[in-house]
Amino acid sequence: MNPFDELIAEAASANVQLTFSSERRQTKRALSPAEIVFHTPIIALTLLAVAFSEERFYTGELSRWAGNMLAQLCYGSTKPAHNLEWSLLLHARCAEALVFLESVGFVVVTGDTKREIVATPVGRAFVRNGTKGANAFGQLLRDLLRAHSFVRARGLSLL
Repeated sequence: MNPFDELIAEAASANVQLTFSSERRQTKRALSPAEIVFHTPIIALTLLAVAFSEERFYTGELSRWAGNMLAQLCYGSTKPAHNLEWSLLLHARCAEALVFLESVGFVVVTGDTKREIVATPVGRAFVRNGTKGANAFGQLLRDLLRAHSFVRARGLSLL
């Protein structure tokens, strides 16, 4: 008997009755690539990959890099990036991701007018160690770095 069957048998012996109304029932479904790109942790990893790989990376380029790299990662093309760049939600999530990366010490934003984003030694070590992993996280980081290479080779598409 598996643990689920044991739980049902125990609940039945204790006269526990569970009722579910049809309107409260939610179905689980897989997220589409369009929904995935707006998750702040994915955007934070994307921005960290850019800061890790680029010599110069500025805050004004946040959503452009994130849109191009996530379009390459999810769709295999940067064509959808033009629509993503206009997304206010993507701009807001990029700002949230940057604040997160700064607060954990993975990146530093310079105080001058250019607002350059630089990966700290801690952030670089995090990416280096993460890419060595044989798990899903390591694969995601390697895919993000590969997407960065594709976007950089093709040129950062502009609006």
